[in-house]
Amino acid sequence: VEIGTIIFSLGCFPSQADLLDFIAEVEEDHSGYVHLDRFLPAMTKVLLENKFPPIHEDVLLQAFEVLDKEQKGYLEPEELTMYMTQEGEPFTQEEVDEMLTAHADREDHRIYYKDILSQMTTDCGL
Repeated sequence: VEIGTIIFSLGCFPSQADLLDFIAEVEEDHSGYVHLDRFLPAMTKVLLENKFPPIHEDVLLQAFEVLDKEQKGYLEPEELTMYMTQEGEPFTQEEVDEMLTAHADREDHRIYYKDILSQMTTDCGL
């Protein structure tokens, strides 16, 4: 499992630079592996300090609405994949696939972004 995915699932949204710094802090000798005994104290500190606060729901909604040019209320997986891998701080295909698995509608595979906003803006703290 990707560390970023775990952090995002906890409602924390660090920048790519902050995420890389966090990984460097907990990674075992640049091996690509993170041991739980190093991750837990570091992540607990992040949560207690509210270090990677969530994005405000209104800001996130505006961002989705910009991407949803036709104001359909959803994005197709191909659209979201293109935006996430080619714009800004690009996600890896694996991260995109995990996000689509978690948030795409089970029947039509569309991403109904208003339905997932509350999950993405949960307070990152204890």
